[in-house]
Amino acid sequence: MTWLKKQLEKAKKSIDKSISKSFITGCSWALTNDVNNHVLYTFKNNGELLITTNGNVIRASYELIIDNNSVLITKDNNTEHYNIVHREDDFLFLNKVSTNILLTLVNQTKIKDGLKNRVKKIAQQMQVTQKSLDNEKSRYTINPNDDIDFPIVTIHALGKKHNIKSVFDTIDFMEKNAKKLNISYDTWLRYNPNKSRLDFGDFLVAKGHYSLD
Repeated sequence: MTWLKKQLEKAKKSIDKSISKSFITGCSWALTNDVNNHVLYTFKNNGELLITTNGNVIRASYELIIDNNSVLITKDNNTEHYNIVHREDDFLFLNKVSTNILLTLVNQTKIKDGLKNRVKKIAQQMQVTQKSLDNEKSRYTINPNDDIDFPIVTIHALGKKHNIKSVFDTIDFMEKNAKKLNISYDTWLRYNPNKSRLDFGDFLVAKGHYSLD
């Protein structure tokens, strides 16, 4: 197993770990992303969040969503949703939903030079992992730059070219060719859980994973 695959597996396992309110309220958390300021996040039991920057305090609020291991942070009437993507001992990593923004927090009572370096290394690994997951998601989803005009016409043309009568049999034929490019229907379905087999055909057309030759 490659290093990258190991990191992906670690990330998936870490995401499965549930977070408790007592864990995040048990200490103040130092933000390591900002090297120019000393920033602390203090989650209080009553849902209040104190964000201290160089001694200046901003009062915000938070809501821990245990069911999906995430947290809502509201500041200046703006609410942001963060997934708790990794937790290890005295570390807390918050990834803003649908972005690559990663807040790297560490228990301030444990901060030492060695621990800072360890946090930095883990954060870098998490960023690599997140980027890899985002790249795979992009590979299996249709984006605005993909050519998706009348895909059913292309599917019918392909079926006619190869004397295939059924649309779904044509999609099966397309899938066999897509497998040569390591495109898996099962992986596609994981990123498109509410889509149909016909949608998979549209996806193959949009990504150009077919040939009329």
